[in-house]
Amino acid sequence: MKTILVGCTVLCFMCFNGCDKKTDAAKYDGHDHGKHDGHSHDETKKKTLGSVKIGGYEVTVGQEAPVVAGTESSFHVKISGGKVKAVSTWIGTHDGNGSAKLKAEPEGDDFHAHPKAPNPVPVGSALWIELETKDATKLVGSIVYQ
Repeated sequence: MKTILVGCTVLCFMCFNGCDKKTDAAKYDGHDHGKHDGHSHDETKKKTLGSVKIGGYEVTVGQEAPVVAGTESSFHVKISGGKVKAVSTWIGTHDGNGSAKLKAEPEGDDFHAHPKAPNPVPVGSALWIELETKDATKLVGSIVYQ
């Protein structure tokens, strides 16, 4: 009887402990962007890196956190010229070797990206941006970060 009682207690604890978790729909790349993981996005600290043409889209990028080997950075991505289905980013070289390609979170009409820089960061690295169009075409371009 004690075994059943202990088992039920453990099972209840496990069930109730997970009740405040976000759904997978609210997550991207394994972390919850709703709370920005304890970091803020002070618009006054954002550096505009410029714009790049990717396919028929004009992509303007702002950098919100420095790129440091082995850590997560933060970028704001604004797309003009039409809607896209998804945006993915990575820091590194075009081939992505040693880099993790992560989906950016939609924020209104824009996107917010948290790519993690590889360690070490390859020479000549850039922020790479992949746009997935409504017809699933993938377009890639890059911009130099600071």
